[in-house]
Amino acid sequence: MKYMNNPTCATSLNLEVVLNLNLSVPKPFYDRIKELVEEVLPALERGEYYSLKMLCGGQFWESVGDGDRRRAGQCMAYMVRNNEIPSITFAPTKREYPIKYMLI
Repeated sequence: MKYMNNPTCATSLNLEVVLNLNLSVPKPFYDRIKELVEEVLPALERGEYYSLKMLCGGQFWESVGDGDRRRAGQCMAYMVRNNEIPSITFAPTKREYPIKYMLI
């Protein structure tokens, strides 16, 4: 399901999460990313680095297009910066992108 291209997802509740001054996403999309990540938390290991694709799962990742993948990444970065998933942080890497995550 392509969330951002689905007008019913974006307008049925008309709720959005504002990630920054230039970007907001439908709350159902934001909540789905958070839910997927929280589902895999028990299986993660300390010291390992994880891509967002790994955290969200291949089934979700393959079901959305590139634009929604970027938005998912922006949602995840927002969640980490705002401590919405307290056990996850940014992993230190030499490159800025793609962002990797790790358990605290």
